[in-house]
Amino acid sequence: MFWLSKQPSWKKARKLEIYTDKFGLSSSNVLMPSEENNPNVLLVGDRRLSYKPSPLSSHSFWYRGYWCRIGRWEKEGTQTWRKVDEYLRLSILSRDQKILKDLIIDAEKAYKAAQEDSISIHASEPSGNSWRHLATRPKRPLSSIVLDPGIKDKLVGDAREFLESKNWYAARGIPFRRGYLLYGAPGSGKTSIIQSLAGELGLDIYIVSLSRVGMDDNGLNELISRLPEKCIALMEDIDAAFTTGISRDPTDVTDKPNPANDAAKAQVKKDQKSPSRVTLSGLLNALDGVAAQEGRLLFATTNKYSALDPALTRPGRMDLHIEFKLASKHQAKELYRCFYAPDTEASATPEPTVEAKSHPIGDLESENDVENEKPLIEVDEISSMPSSTTTTVFSTPSSPTEKLLSPTDTSPSNTPLGNAMTSLAYTKTMTVSESTIEKLADIFSDTLPDREFSMASLQGYLMTYKTNPTAAIHDFPGWIERERREKVEQEKKNVENNEKKEEVKDTHEAAAAST
Repeated sequence: MFWLSKQPSWKKARKLEIYTDKFGLSSSNVLMPSEENNPNVLLVGDRRLSYKPSPLSSHSFWYRGYWCRIGRWEKEGTQTWRKVDEYLRLSILSRDQKILKDLIIDAEKAYKAAQEDSISIHASEPSGNSWRHLATRPKRPLSSIVLDPGIKDKLVGDAREFLESKNWYAARGIPFRRGYLLYGAPGSGKTSIIQSLAGELGLDIYIVSLSRVGMDDNGLNELISRLPEKCIALMEDIDAAFTTGISRDPTDVTDKPNPANDAAKAQVKKDQKSPSRVTLSGLLNALDGVAAQEGRLLFATTNKYSALDPALTRPGRMDLHIEFKLASKHQAKELYRCFYAPDTEASATPEPTVEAKSHPIGDLESENDVENEKPLIEVDEISSMPSSTTTTVFSTPSSPTEKLLSPTDTSPSNTPLGNAMTSLAYTKTMTVSESTIEKLADIFSDTLPDREFSMASLQGYLMTYKTNPTAAIHDFPGWIERERREKVEQEKKNVENNEKKEEVKDTHEAAAAST
């Protein structure tokens, strides 16, 4: 359909349907001619219009000197979630079938060229055991993923070597499959590296949901067998699937009549009504059984490595295990640099700068001060600063914001680092050079406690200061203290909730024993 929309004769069609389908592409390749220079001419926002021939008529065009006619019709969908199915009927005035093959190949090439900078995400249909296109996402560069040294190189190198070793596997009779288990703390970048790896290798992602309503062993096997030869099959939070419906056997409760068994049977009956009916045996057979698909990369993620069955994590099913830990100082520094380093285009100019927006307090400064303002941090000043933030002192110009800080202030900002950065954080405008960003990144990483916070939480914090690198450093110690307090409070609540659950459980057991 995308290839047809690019044909010159397409614009001459007189019976059309206007719609917002983008043929699974995230680019502007399917804009209507009137929208090419003004995407919002008809709609406000990012919803762009395209068009296709009406199902009430046929459309004629010429292809390599051959007259072609194409018709589109709709019929009631075969799936409950899809109201209509669409079909194309193509007729070519020729005795040579080769022209049809050439047309299909050209259409495929045009679609892949338009999809060059993106990856496709596929998911299983809500009803049925086939795949459907879910979304298109732009490729994410590996440089945007901040991990500990060596992890990215290890993953990319292993996956690339596997994809290039098909003949080696075949010559030795080894199934051409590779499995990766990414485990560790939540928010540490497990899913992000998978998306980035898919873009680097030019592979689409197929999400396998073990908890899908109606999923069973046969359905899982059928889905896995329908995977393309080169793709990434993704099973996220596989440990959660084990606690919501996956077991070694569908039923394992004896039929001896006693209250304990009656309660166990009731639990089994409840489990059988859960959305998923996949057993561990069925999952293992789908991964490396006789009918398992070859050529795919399987990625499974989990936050609870110990909850997984050893039969699932053994080599041949999960060949490479990689742990993702909480953020290190190295990761914090690289993340800060990634946020505030000048863009690639800007870095080509001498001494690139980043403008930082101010807090409202900065409005107290006079207009003359703003006009004659100089960078509050010079590279030479920062280069002379010690790495430890406990003795850091900045030379800052006098401004009204300094009067806002009392010498007796005991807030987190009244630390050596806080005092040094206060005037910077509340400045109306300032320019920060690339070399200065490097020094600020060192301060940011030195302030962070090692392996205490996730990368996702650090990114969320920096997002609130995405145009103000100095304010991000000024408020960072206070944020750390708040996060620690909230963590302690949450742990107390969890302990109280667990104690209540134990009390309820003991009450029920005592009542069952008395009967």
